[in-house]
Amino acid sequence: SILQIQELSRYFLERNINAGSDLLFGYIRRQYNSILPPTVNMSGVRFAYGCISTVINKQTSIGQNVTIGQNVTIGGRNGRDPIIEDDVWIGAGAVVLGSHVGKGAVIGANAVITKDVPSGSVVVAAPTRILKSKRG
Repeated sequence: SILQIQELSRYFLERNINAGSDLLFGYIRRQYNSILPPTVNMSGVRFAYGCISTVINKQTSIGQNVTIGQNVTIGGRNGRDPIIEDDVWIGAGAVVLGSHVGKGAVIGANAVITKDVPSGSVVVAAPTRILKSKRG
């Protein structure tokens, strides 16, 4: 599975076998269209739909029992690295930028998170709105 490949890449990195780590990192990028740096411990992560198009910041801290949907971005913002605590669920298409997501939080599909999320919270995207309409 993709997590086993990422764990092996992490294993190589920890032992300064950079060629092996880089090879597996590149394989994940090409095969799954995802960025899963070997610097991130993902032992407690489950990916929905095979981890398609997922990007994770190399300084991210991820807890146990975390589920991440497809097409999710977890990135840094303003010098802050993301922290995802235990028992978090992140829906498809969500973007988490430089935020601390508390234990047991649920991030809804397509939500954009730029502020910290308290433990146990449920965060969903705002309803869409029309910015401009062509009348005629």
